[in-house]
Amino acid sequence: MDQIILVCGNWIFEKKRWLFVIDNKRGCRILESNRQTSYDDCIRMVCADFALDNRVCDVVLSNKLSKKLSQQFAGDTPPVFISNSRQLHAFLGQLQKDTVRLCVKVKKKVMVESNRNGNKRPRNDLDGTVSEDEDQGYCIHITGLNRHRVFV
Repeated sequence: MDQIILVCGNWIFEKKRWLFVIDNKRGCRILESNRQTSYDDCIRMVCADFALDNRVCDVVLSNKLSKKLSQQFAGDTPPVFISNSRQLHAFLGQLQKDTVRLCVKVKKKVMVESNRNGNKRPRNDLDGTVSEDEDQGYCIHITGLNRHRVFV
């Protein structure tokens, strides 16, 4: 089993490189995962541990390149997005070589309603407004069985 430490935060692009800014107020959660864990299972665990309702939020997984790989690429290489089980398992495979953290961005869903004319329009979110600035970010840090270093 791989230990997964959830740490709240958000990606920013600053001075030609990607940085992960941690929200120290949110705290941490610990999950366990293995090669049998599906992408959907991972999303459900994140939602359950942070008490998120997946009917009103979307979860996007991403990670920064490992230290070894980042030496081969430019500093402005964006995070790698994970959107299915195959990509999640490839990410878990990286843990055998290096400690890499996985970040989870949680965004409120913008529902789409059709009006009488059949035109689609965005539905207001929970507080009555459509807003892109209500995002929340979570960082999942995963370590292999013998790895217990936490990079934050």
